[in-house]
Amino acid sequence: MNKKLSVLLALALTVTALSACSMSSGKDRSDDLRVDREGGDYKHEYGDETETDPVIITETTEEPTTTTTEEPTTTTTSATYASQGVLHSLQDAADVISRAMGQDYNSSVSILENAFGTKFSTITYDVHGPDIDDYPETLIEYDFNCDVVIYGFGFDELSIWCDEDNRVIEISFCYHSSDLNQLRNYYDYFRADLPGIYGSPIEESNDDVNVNYTTYGPLNGITCTASCMYWGEGQKYNMAILGFNLEE
Repeated sequence: MNKKLSVLLALALTVTALSACSMSSGKDRSDDLRVDREGGDYKHEYGDETETDPVIITETTEEPTTTTTEEPTTTTTSATYASQGVLHSLQDAADVISRAMGQDYNSSVSILENAFGTKFSTITYDVHGPDIDDYPETLIEYDFNCDVVIYGFGFDELSIWCDEDNRVIEISFCYHSSDLNQLRNYYDYFRADLPGIYGSPIEESNDDVNVNYTTYGPLNGITCTASCMYWGEGQKYNMAILGFNLEE
């Protein structure tokens, strides 16, 4: 399981209101998710709810700022793998992650921004460690707002985790929604196709009503975890995650 999922699970479990939430079992899954696989950009549709369609970024945003003393010095160039804001396949995503993982923070962000042909915005910064939140090691977390598409699925948050030397060890793309069916559709599609790249699962948990995850790999020293978390209406921890971890 990746560190992003571990932290979100730990945080979510501290919310005492969860016991009063009316949880959905997720057994009645929507069939509205459709992906156009016949050339061009993939399109992600949810029935008539157009507000959930992924929005492809066609122009760069302002240079992101950060609360740290060192601002990322990233550069935007034309997209290497696909059109702006879009990676058309999971293989494209795996290739980009292989290049970005293990790099220093600034280099990793530059690789990701170049691959998507866009800049990410609104950086938040947090530090985890033994003296802060009982983590066994010091870890640095950077979270960005984003508007990108991978394999026809839109994501609204990018999370990058670094070790104490600011070397990237985890990259996660997140999609937030209060619709359990949408989150499970993300999860089901990724689980169906990730084995073609990373092989059979090495760890999985699919019996919990709130958290499901499946981990594959490693490939080139990197594991990939697809996960789905749902804690009820209005909870910010409701999300689908496509996460990549550097195995050491």
